[in-house]
Amino acid sequence: MPLDAHPESGNNAQLIKTLGFEIDKDFAEYGGQSISFTGKTQKPKSIEEIVKILEKELSATCKVLPFGKKEIKTIGVCSGGGGYPQFMQAVELGLDLYLTGDSTEMYQMVKDIGMNVVFAGHHATEIVGVKDLAKVVKEKLGVETLFIDIPTGL
Repeated sequence: MPLDAHPESGNNAQLIKTLGFEIDKDFAEYGGQSISFTGKTQKPKSIEEIVKILEKELSATCKVLPFGKKEIKTIGVCSGGGGYPQFMQAVELGLDLYLTGDSTEMYQMVKDIGMNVVFAGHHATEIVGVKDLAKVVKEKLGVETLFIDIPTGL
């Protein structure tokens, strides 16, 4: 969880930055504390643009539930397995897109609410923070780092 919640090297912060959004505020409460962030942009993106970026940068195949707005200006991110409680927080905030790795069965609820959801893969959404942290360790401590990716396909 600490690597999910970190505002610079965290998985969620890195996903927001990867998509070209700016971190806006805390998001996705778990165990009484925020573990993520919302993001916003002045230049809206389509869901297709967002998926293209994610699939390229994460080497993942996204599953998309495109039931919301056509122009994405706000996003809530919960890497790994963000489920129903985090999704409902995104709905309550009126966000345009909820991005997570994987989740429980939510299709009909998402469709009925009329929101966009992208599942970019549990593994894929949990490695961006590790990659950034390796850069920080190298820059600040002078320690050579090597990231070895062993995709799970999940």
